[in-house]
Amino acid sequence: TAFSTQWLLFLLSTHPEAQRKFLDICKNKCETEILGHPYTKGALKESLRLYPTAPFIIRVPSQECRVGKHAIAQG
Repeated sequence: TAFSTQWLLFLLSTHPEAQRKFLDICKNKCETEILGHPYTKGALKESLRLYPTAPFIIRVPSQECRVGKHAIAQG
């Protein structure tokens, strides 16, 4: 989507090394090759992790667990 593309381009613009690597991947390649490249997929997944398209999705633990020293209650 345009929202996802916006954040991907923003992140690439703030990380010059990643931007250079992405541009090197894009040179002389067709759209299918670019979209199928592992670096492209990884960059898109990372941008979606940082800026999800649906940030209001709530995750609820199905059981009690611990994260480091923190106890997280079920539900």
